[in-house]
Amino acid sequence: MLETIGSIVLKYWVELILGLIVAGGGFLIKRYLRLEKEERQREQKAYFDKMLEKIQSENQHVLKSLEKEHDKMNQKSENKYNEINTKVDEALEAGREESKSDDAVLEEEISALEKNITALTAGVLSMQGKEFRNNCRKLLAEDHVITLDEWEELDKDHIAYNGLGGNHKGDHLFSLVKKKVEAGFAEDQRPKEE
Repeated sequence: MLETIGSIVLKYWVELILGLIVAGGGFLIKRYLRLEKEERQREQKAYFDKMLEKIQSENQHVLKSLEKEHDKMNQKSENKYNEINTKVDEALEAGREESKSDDAVLEEEISALEKNITALTAGVLSMQGKEFRNNCRKLLAEDHVITLDEWEELDKDHIAYNGLGGNHKGDHLFSLVKKKVEAGFAEDQRPKEE
């Protein structure tokens, strides 16, 4: 079985042509599928870009409305703060004015009380001073023996006399009584003769 050259060539040429057709068809199909995939990717990218742009636009719109609301709230808060601050300042100023008038009334009352206290002190000193000096003179009598109770009472009166602002006349009389008491105490300490 000898095949002829023509049949061999024909057989191989047909095989070669069919191989070329299959290879070319495969190339074309591959190329077509790649182009179709790229087109689908471009469409998806365009779709996603459009969606992203739409979302960004909506976000910008929402952000702007939120900023407006925030600005309105800030303005309202600032207005309310200023209103409250103004009221507080007015109340403080009214309080200061009221305090000034109250201070003036208190100063007048204090001044009147100081005058009354000065007058009362002078009156008490006059009465107590006379009584204190008379008690000193009575105790200084040569025939009078000063008891412990009299001395303690006179000492308290002397402290009161000085506290009221008594003069040196009473102090001088008190020092004389004190010397008499000390002299009498010294005599009482001497041994008694039997």
